[in-house]
Parts: sequence; C-alpha cells; structure tokens
Amino acid sequence: MDLTLGLMKVTILCVLTGQVAGACVGNFVTFTPMKDTHVLANPEKGFYHGYETYFSKFQAMSLSTLQQWWTNENVTLVHNNYVLNTFVTTNLTSALLTNLTNDFKTLRSAGLKSVIRFSYTLTSGNMNDAILSQLLNHIDQLKPFLQANGDVIATVQAGFIGTWGEWYYSKNYATPMDGGAWYAPTAAQQTNRNTILTALLKAIPTSRMVQLRTPSYKQKFCGTANLATSQAFNASNMCARIGIHNDCFMASYQDQGTFETDAQRTWLTNEGRYVIVGGESCELNSQTGCAGGVDQITKQRFSYLNVEYHPTVIQGWKASGCYNQIANLMGYRFELINGTFPSTVIRGQAYCATVNLKNTGVAPLYNPRPVQVILRNKATKKLTTFVQKIDPRSWSPGLSVAISLSFNVPSTQAVGSHDVILNLPDASSSLSSNPKYRIMFSNANGVQEASTRFNILGQLTVQ
Repeated sequence: MDLTLGLMKVTILCVLTGQVAGACVGNFVTFTPMKDTHVLANPEKGFYHGYETYFSKFQAMSLSTLQQWWTNENVTLVHNNYVLNTFVTTNLTSALLTNLTNDFKTLRSAGLKSVIRFSYTLTSGNMNDAILSQLLNHIDQLKPFLQANGDVIATVQAGFIGTWGEWYYSKNYATPMDGGAWYAPTAAQQTNRNTILTALLKAIPTSRMVQLRTPSYKQKFCGTANLATSQAFNASNMCARIGIHNDCFMASYQDQGTFETDAQRTWLTNEGRYVIVGGESCELNSQTGCAGGVDQITKQRFSYLNVEYHPTVIQGWKASGCYNQIANLMGYRFELINGTFPSTVIRGQAYCATVNLKNTGVAPLYNPRPVQVILRNKATKKLTTFVQKIDPRSWSPGLSVAISLSFNVPSTQAVGSHDVILNLPDASSSLSSNPKYRIMFSNANGVQEASTRFNILGQLTVQ
C-alpha cells in the first residue's frame, strides 16, 4: 500500500467515553486522491437508468439488466415510475402489491436502489389523476410496501398528481389560468396537495425523503426560508425530508419553469446542502456542454441524473470527455486528505486516530449511514468492528472536516498485524453486509479494496 508517511510522529488527544483523556502517538499519513479515469460506483448517487412500469400490464424488472448496469456502467440507481393508469378510480389489487414486492427483491439482489415515483399517466395532454379520497387510499395501500422496502429506496418522488406525476398539469389539483396558458392550484387545491404530501411523508420510512418537482412547491408547504443546520436531517421535521427533482435540467434559463426567480436558484444551492436534489435533462442547447453541466450540477447540488435522457446531452458529455467527471462529482464524494495513526496498540487499551477528509462532491450524503472502524486480522481475516459516534451526513459538500476514530481494543483481541478499515455500510441490517452498498472513498494507492469495498487506512500491530 503506497501511502506517504511523514517523518515525524504526532501526539494527539483522544477522549473515550467513560475514560480519562490520554495522549496517542502516531504516524502522519497523506493520502492520494483518485483521478476521474473511471466512474466510482457508490450507492444512492450518480447516473441512473429508468424503468416505466404500467400497472395495466406489469412487466417485472430484469435481474440480468440491473446487474449489467452495475457491472458495466457503475450505475447504482434505478428510477422506477410505476403508472397506476387503470386504477384511477379503484383500489390496487393484492397481486399488484405482490409484483411490487418482487420487483424490489430483484433490485436488492442486484445491489441497486430506487428513485421511486407513482403516477397515473405519462401521456402528454392527459391530466387524469385520482380524486383526493382515492389517491389517499392508494398511498395507504402502498405504505406497507414502502415501509418494508425502505432499505432499497434511495428517495421517493412525490408523483401521483397530474401528467408524469409532476404536479403541473392536473385534473384535480391544478386550474388552467389565462385560458390555459399556465396552470396553478387554487387555495383549496393547494390544501389538498399539502394533504397528499403529508400522507406520503408519513407512508415512507422517516429515514427517507420525498422530492417535489420545483422549489416553489416546497416553499408553498414550508415557507421560503432555507433549512438551518440545526434543522437538517431531523426525521421528525417534515420540511427537512423534502428535496427537489428538476426534470428539465439546463433546458432554458429557468429550466422550463422549474425556477420562477433567480432567488429560487440561490435558495436551491443552499437547501441542497441538506436535502436530496436530482433529475434529468430534457434538451440540447448552448448551455448543456461540459462547462455548463459542471456549473449547474454544482450549483443545483445534484445527487443523481438520468443517463438516458436527454440522450444528446449525455452523448455530448461522453464525446467531450467530461462524463466521468460529472458522474463522480454528483452527490457526495468523500476523499481522505491525511491523518495521524498509531502503528501499535496494546490489548485492553485505547486506539485513537484522527482523519482529515473532504466532501469533494456537490451534495451531502442524504440518508443515514453508520461509520465503523474495523480491525481485520491479516492472518485469519477475522473482523472486529467498532461503531463510531459520527454522522457522515454532516460532511457537507466542499468542506473539510476532522474526525476522531477511537475505541478500546478488547483484551481478547488476537495479537499480530491487522488492517485498519474505515467502513460506511448501509444503515439497514438487510444490506449492511453487502459490499455493493458500502461507500468507497475517492482515493488511490491502495485505499480502495475492490472485493470488499472497504477503505484501508493502514496497518496496526496489536500487542
């Protein structure tokens, strides 16, 4: 492992729960960043592929296709748009709910997660959607499925209302203005929208966010003020669980109505520090080249983007050589900078290290995730795991942070050489041991272990 070791040893102060602070001596290590020679596959971020599944003729997802997307393209997200086209006035059947459950078993087997949306129509000009009581019944029917499969749901797009489930053209929740020149909800319709959004937020796990189509839609529910740091990632605060999906990314100056004012662009840059933002492009223009793509991915804090649409935009990035850069830039991108690590530790005593890292991506990690230090015996490969009291969602985009890693080495720990591993597994017990759902740091020279997706910090001798 080619890490750069400083010549001096550094003494740091380490505080363990229930113990008196003590001095730890270690070597100063500098880490090497990864270049954009390939797309780094990491969960809940990056380019996605899509499935449009009509409930009138349910076609299950293909396991082999999902596996190919992960293996060949480093794609970890699928956009699932489930169309309730024949259920506008009736309840869902148990057979359909079973089909949904089976689809997500397939997703779990493939190692991907879903950006999921339900809608009633994908046909331009068709504004049909369910009346409030029926729509709320559908959400209530879907709640057990959403709760049970929250482990492989990255985020939920609000959906349900109007054409494409995008909340603009709608039979029941928007009214044509100026002879149909534009659509907006009346006060009563806005109240119904709020009711639907509240029901959906209650139907999904509190660890997951709902995305609305525009900043204005969230502002009508939460007000125009940005989330404060103290409010961020608070599962009991509904507004902390509402993100944005921009499905006409870079289409025009205001992204075809996504933004009503320049102030909303600034609002999204700030809001995107704490909530999930993503979407798709919908046209090629003079602003959709590499420079424009990097600029807007950064300013809008995208965590994901459709790799299939708009095809000329995506192909342009590939032809111009910025596709990998944009893929890796999206979402979080954790990079180890340097740290101080002890080379030996005595059984029964404290291990203490400090690590400086930076989120060089444009967005936060938006779902909960534990941080672990693992000692792996180099002879037996036995793993000993120590959970750290760290929330990686606080590693904000563009900021460098210093973290302390500390634990008591068990008196029964085997003596000898160990790998020191920094592990960010999935928070759910169903996925925590699956390497595909672990986060790899954006570093070269031996940090990334491809087979396990562990991050190797160095070695330690237990005495």
